[in-house]
Amino acid sequence: MGKQITMFREKVKMCQLSYSADVAKTMMSKISSESNQIVNSIWRLKRYVQSSLPERESEPTVVYAQWYLSNLMYLKELKDNFDERVFIPLSTMYSIAREQSPTADGAVSDQEKSLTSLSIDTVRPATTDSILKYKNDVPEVKELYDFTDVDNAASRLAYIRQRWQHLLDDEQEINATLFSIGSASAVPEQSAASLVNILRLVPDILLKCSNAADLAGQWLKVSSAKALDPKTKLSKLERVRSVLKDKLTGLNDNLDSQEKQLESDSTDLDFLLEREERVNEIMSKRREIDKKIEDFVKRLQEAEDSLRDVIARPNRHIQSQKDIESEIRRLQREIRLCEYERDIVSEDLAVEMDIKPCIIRFTDQLQNSCERLEQEIYQNKSERQNLETALVPVAEDKRRTEVQLSRANTELNSPALNGSATIKL
Repeated sequence: MGKQITMFREKVKMCQLSYSADVAKTMMSKISSESNQIVNSIWRLKRYVQSSLPERESEPTVVYAQWYLSNLMYLKELKDNFDERVFIPLSTMYSIAREQSPTADGAVSDQEKSLTSLSIDTVRPATTDSILKYKNDVPEVKELYDFTDVDNAASRLAYIRQRWQHLLDDEQEINATLFSIGSASAVPEQSAASLVNILRLVPDILLKCSNAADLAGQWLKVSSAKALDPKTKLSKLERVRSVLKDKLTGLNDNLDSQEKQLESDSTDLDFLLEREERVNEIMSKRREIDKKIEDFVKRLQEAEDSLRDVIARPNRHIQSQKDIESEIRRLQREIRLCEYERDIVSEDLAVEMDIKPCIIRFTDQLQNSCERLEQEIYQNKSERQNLETALVPVAEDKRRTEVQLSRANTELNSPALNGSATIKL
């Protein structure tokens, strides 16, 4: 493949040496003058040659026009040669899927479709996005699975090829938007504006040829670097698998530790939240006691009023008086008990009110810790999923490589190859 690219470069170099921009300027100007129309496309140049009388075949302008058209035909053959011997083999050998950009008029040529469809899965697995996340952590991942450089070279070459093909195909009009920037300097100074495109056409095509050869060489180089022998590839795959497995093990251990810590912190947090609520519970209890005391005091007053009424009667009932006095004593005891209970509750409330700011502060800290742990656990579980997904193509690639290596060893050790075969009579 390298030789084919070198041979193509040499042909392009010969074309560049045989083409003179100054001669093209002079001749195209004369042809336009002689034909009384601006020759600014290949179609017009062909009409000029076809309309020339036989006796004018030896005139310099006609000879040049014929030479120009003949060399343009050679450039088309050179493009076909590049596709057949360089581009298609590269596409086939290294299975780089090339995105097809629309043509100027939105159509895609049959040749473009056929070239685009070439794809053989011989180098890389179908899905590598998961493993490529670790290319900066494990150098072997980049070596085995990162095809960025290959894809860049392939897509840039496909882009140049397409524009190159369009310039060769469209004889009616030369589309200046297809020109490469570097070819502008090939147009001689003080050239007529109407002739700039046709004067730039051949230099631009030759520049695209040169750039295509450079990109093909780059594509070949970076792709060849991926073509590892089975033994080397298996060693690198073992290294990748080992590192990812270690990462997964460490991650699982970390997750276990984090989940246990979260469970402990959550339990403590629940306790602190309950402790925060204790102030409200104590205050509620004290209000209940105050209400009971208020109720007992009211009933006591009613009992005392009743006692005074009984005593004030001329014919008071002694048993009724004793019963009321007993009720008064009972209510007084109840009030004293409630007041004692209220004192105890008030003391508890004072203690809780003193420590509540600390509890709130610790609760906030513990809640932040739980939220942080939950976020870390979520991220680590996501990372675990990534690692498990990444190990899938590695395991599959390792299996295929082991099969290849086993077949190679079997063929190497077969009697037919090592000359140990014997013939039994």
